[in-house]
Amino acid sequence: MTEPKKYVLSGPNGADTFRNLPEGTKIATIYGGAGEITANPGDGAYVLVRFTEHENAALVGQEEYVFFNEVREATE
Repeated sequence: MTEPKKYVLSGPNGADTFRNLPEGTKIATIYGGAGEITANPGDGAYVLVRFTEHENAALVGQEEYVFFNEVREATE
């Protein structure tokens, strides 16, 4: 079994990487949430995420915008 691809969101190319994350990418937030990108406008500021986990149970299954500085990690 292969390891999922991890996207590097830090350093000088982090914003460009974030701007180009494809739909379906799994993300984890600094707030303990996790989900899948459902839309990325490509502006480098935010992505739309459907949460599969969240400390606020009411957000599980919901779509919310997540900003670049709130993402801890992104994997394929």
